[in-house]
Amino acid sequence: MDRKLNNKLVYRLLLVMIMGLIITKVIHMESFATELVGNINKDREVSAIKASTNLSNWLIHGAGTLEDTEQGLKLTSELNENVMAISSVQSEDFIYEADIMVLDQSADTTLIFRSGKDGWDSYMVQLVPEAGLIRLRDARDENRLKEEVDVNIQEGEIYHLKVKVVGDNIKVYWENQYTPVIDSTVSLYHNGYLGLNVWNGSALFQNVKVSELVTNLGSTIVQEGNWEPNIRGLKGLTRENEIAKKVYKTQASDFVLEGNISFDDEQSKAGFTFRMNEDGTKGYQALLTKQGDELVAQLQKIDGTVLGKSTRNFKSQSGTKHHLEIIVNEEQITLYIDGYSDPAIEVADSSYTDGLTGLTVLSGKAYFQDVYLVPTNSYYKEKYRPDYHYTPARGSASDPNGLVYFEGEYHLFHQDGGKWAHAVSEDLIHWKHLPIALPWNDQGHIWSGSAVVDMDNDSGLFTNSNGKGMIAYYTSFNPDANNGNQRIGLAYSIDKGRTWKYSKEHPIVIENPGKSEEDPGGWDFRDPKVVRDEANDRWIMVVSGGDHIRFFTSQDLIQWEHTDNFGYGDYIRGGVWECPDLFELQIEGADEKKWVLMISSGGKSEYRGI
Repeated sequence: MDRKLNNKLVYRLLLVMIMGLIITKVIHMESFATELVGNINKDREVSAIKASTNLSNWLIHGAGTLEDTEQGLKLTSELNENVMAISSVQSEDFIYEADIMVLDQSADTTLIFRSGKDGWDSYMVQLVPEAGLIRLRDARDENRLKEEVDVNIQEGEIYHLKVKVVGDNIKVYWENQYTPVIDSTVSLYHNGYLGLNVWNGSALFQNVKVSELVTNLGSTIVQEGNWEPNIRGLKGLTRENEIAKKVYKTQASDFVLEGNISFDDEQSKAGFTFRMNEDGTKGYQALLTKQGDELVAQLQKIDGTVLGKSTRNFKSQSGTKHHLEIIVNEEQITLYIDGYSDPAIEVADSSYTDGLTGLTVLSGKAYFQDVYLVPTNSYYKEKYRPDYHYTPARGSASDPNGLVYFEGEYHLFHQDGGKWAHAVSEDLIHWKHLPIALPWNDQGHIWSGSAVVDMDNDSGLFTNSNGKGMIAYYTSFNPDANNGNQRIGLAYSIDKGRTWKYSKEHPIVIENPGKSEEDPGGWDFRDPKVVRDEANDRWIMVVSGGDHIRFFTSQDLIQWEHTDNFGYGDYIRGGVWECPDLFELQIEGADEKKWVLMISSGGKSEYRGI
C-alpha cells in the first residue's frame, strides 16, 4: 500500500511540475510575443492606406501601437505611458488639422509639430478630456510654454482640432470656430516633423491633413531634393550642389499650364517643367528668376540651352504670388507673367513634342500653389461655359467687386467663397486671371466692396511707391460673431494690383454701427462703395444697412465720418437693401449734374427675392 501511495504521489508531483513548466512557457511566449509586436511596431514605418491623411511613413516611439483603420489612425498607449507616431513630413509654416475621437476619457490626445525625430523636442496641442481643456505646450518642458483653455470633451465624440503656424505665431482652433481659442507668440522650434501622440489610452485620428499643393497634375513619379508642405503651397528648396525636382504623372503635348509661384527675399530661380521624359532629364523649363525686387522669365531646355528671355522685368515683393501661364501648341510656346497682356516670351521649338509635367527649383527656394494643366482642345471649351462673358477658369463667381481702371488695365474682382478673386483686361473682353487678391484674414471673411485709385496719395499709403496706388474696401464678416460683426476693412496695392496687403495700422476703418461698450455690433452693415466727389474735394462712401443706406465722407480715405442716412420706414421695398452704387450723371440739355443712388433689394420669400 505504501509503495502504491508513493507512486501516486510521485505521479502527481511530476504532473504538477509538467503543468508548471507548460504555464511558464506559455507566459514567456505571450510576453515575448507582446514585446516582439511592440518592437516591430517601433522599428517599422506604418503607412496609412485606409485612414484619410496626406502624411506618410509613420514611425512609432514609446509604449504603444498604431493601427491603420477605415475609421482613422488608431493610436493606443500602454497604461500611464506615451506613444508617439511621427510622420516623415516636415514643415515650417502650415495649417495642421485632424478629426479626433477620444476612445478613453483618461487619454490625452495630441497633435505634434515642428518636432524632432522622437517627438519630444516639439510643440504639442493636446486634448485633455479629464481636465476638460485644450493645452498648447512644449513637449520637453511645459515651464517654457503652457497655455490652456477650457472645453467640454466627452468619450466617444468626434472633435476637430486645427493649428496654424506662421513664423513664431501659433494659433489653435477648436471645432468649426473661425476665431482661435489660443493665440501665442513663441520661439522655441522653427521646423520639424508632424506627428500624433496619445498618453494613457486610445484615440482615433481621421482626416489628418497638412497644407498642400492644390493641383490636377496627379501623383508624383520622380522626386529629388527637398520638398515640404507650406501654408503658401508646396515649398521646394535647394541644397549645395542639389536642385529640387518633381515629375508628375500627367502627360500632354498641347496644353495650357498655369499656376502661382512665390519667393522670399533671397535670390531664387524656379518654375514649371513640361514635355519631359520619365526621369526629368530632357524637356523644357519655364523659369522665373528673382533678383532683389525684380523678376525675369526664361525658357530653356533642361540641359541648359536657353530658348528665350523676357525683355522686361516684373516687380517682385517678398511673398508676391507670380502667376505663370504657359500656352503650348505644337511648336509654339508662349509665356505670360502676372496677367499682362503682352507675352513675356514667344518661341518656336520642336525638340520635344510630348511628355510629363513637373516643378523645379534651381536655386534658393520657391513656393508653388494652384497649378493646373488643361489640354488646349478642352481649355475654356466646356459645353455650358459662356463664350463672351467673363468666367473664372475654376471656382465660383458672384458679386462683382472693385471694378476699377488703373494705368491701362481694367481690374475685375469678384466673390469666390468669401474671398476676392481677380482678373485684368485691357479691353473688357479678353481677361487674364490673377491669384486670389484678398483671402480670408484674422478679422474674418472678405465680403463685397469696392476699389478706388488714390492718384494723389490722399491716404499716405503710397509715399514710397510713386505716390499712387489702389485701395480696396471690403465687408469684414466674422463667422463666429453675431450676424458676422460686419465692418468695413481696407487693403491696398503698390504694384498695379499684383500684390495686396491688409493695412496693419488700419485693418478696420469703420466699425459696426451697432457697437457698444460690451457689444461689437451685429447690425447689417456691408457692401461699401467709395467714389470721388471732386466738386467738394472729398471721398464719399455708401454702405447698406439692411433697411437703409449710410453715407460717410473722408479727406484721406482712412478716417471716415458718418454724415447721413437714407431709407427706413416707407422706403423699404422687397426686403434687405444690399450692394449700393453711387455715381454722378449729367442732366441732358442742362449744365447740371445729379447724384444717382442704386441698390439691390431682395431676400423676402413673399417677394420671391425681388
